[in-house]
Amino acid sequence: MLRREVLSLYRRILKIARNWKAVNPENTPAEQLYIKNEVRAQIRENKNHTEPEKIKKLLEEAEKRIGIAQHYGIPYPKPEYYSKGTTFDVNAQQMTFKIRQTKPTLTTQDHGTHRQ
Repeated sequence: MLRREVLSLYRRILKIARNWKAVNPENTPAEQLYIKNEVRAQIRENKNHTEPEKIKKLLEEAEKRIGIAQHYGIPYPKPEYYSKGTTFDVNAQQMTFKIRQTKPTLTTQDHGTHRQ
């Protein structure tokens, strides 16, 4: 049963690669090739696993990676040494900052709990 799931996922990823559109259209062929090569390498690397729990975990990781890639339009994995929330390709010279006025916070007096 797991073999069928693995093969189904493999075919699905190859279809995603075939239809992949990069954020920058010039990068589309390179990103399509990367996806194909990556899935083939992962299949080869993990083909000898026999424990169902390990295989299920690998399938879950692949599903998460597909979701992230499709959501952000980036097929490459985020390097593990970056913390959560780290962004890529930030050009600090083009960044502008604005100081926002703080909004007043509500206190117990604003709610009318101290009636006179």
